[in-house]
Amino acid sequence: MYQPNMAQLSEILFGVVRPDFFRLLASPNSAFYVDALDSLERRCAEQPEGLARDDGARVLQSLFGSRVPQQDELLPNNISAPDERARWMLSKLTEAGWLEESQTGFDRLLRFSSEGAIVLEALRKIARPEAAVYTNKLEAVCDSLLRLDAADRNPWATLETCLTNLLEGLRELGLLETNIRRLTRKALEGRTLRENLTVFFDRFTAEVAHQSYHKLVRAKLPPRLLQAAERVESLFSDEPTLEKMSEEIVVQSGIQPQAAGARVRETLDQIARLLREIEPSVERVERRTGDFTRRSLARFRYLQEVGSERRHQVRDLF
Repeated sequence: MYQPNMAQLSEILFGVVRPDFFRLLASPNSAFYVDALDSLERRCAEQPEGLARDDGARVLQSLFGSRVPQQDELLPNNISAPDERARWMLSKLTEAGWLEESQTGFDRLLRFSSEGAIVLEALRKIARPEAAVYTNKLEAVCDSLLRLDAADRNPWATLETCLTNLLEGLRELGLLETNIRRLTRKALEGRTLRENLTVFFDRFTAEVAHQSYHKLVRAKLPPRLLQAAERVESLFSDEPTLEKMSEEIVVQSGIQPQAAGARVRETLDQIARLLREIEPSVERVERRTGDFTRRSLARFRYLQEVGSERRHQVRDLF
């Protein structure tokens, strides 16, 4: 939840990493640097004691063999030899904060920085998204809210769990929608019937239709969400439950009862808003699913017609 006197994200972020930490990801050689960092991080993970600079340089030199990066701030014009380029780049990646260097005896060892590992893992997830999932987190939210009252031993902890599950459930719905959109693009890019059917049966049917989407339909969320939303509205006037949650916060955090009460109401407001976002998210997933089916089928028919025409042409030729 937003707090006006909190430091801005950029202020905190650039107090941890240098501003040029992200610069190489937006350079003309961004594809090269992503692959270089990916390779270096994997090698560093294999050698937790540290990667020798010469080994790191050889990792980069192997990439130079398959492509020639353009000149930029990490590759000045006066350096052309692959080994010199590799050593120069290692120094720049260290200065930018992607690598950390330490001296052990006469050896200079490299380790991948924790900040760099976090960013690189996010890039890997974008490039290779997880299989589309749908868990029962949203169902659990509905059940918990309907049972929430002053008889709950820890109503504030239950409310916090509901908020966490709501955020995670919405993230999963967004992931499901994104994966369906990507599979639609893959199906349309297929140049053969085999590629088209592979996307439909091996990926969409297995990862989405039989698992995620099937569970989503069986959950029957709309009526349950309506009940949960009504319960949240009633909690605003449920003084015994509000008081018990405020007391729980006071014991945990030591803040004043008035501030604790405001925090409870603010969390209820956030939960009510998130509950309203679920149904539109589910509708978007359903539209994406229908769009995938229609467009994949249209692509299949097109490839079938083109393939049939070419088979007739080959037969006539012979």
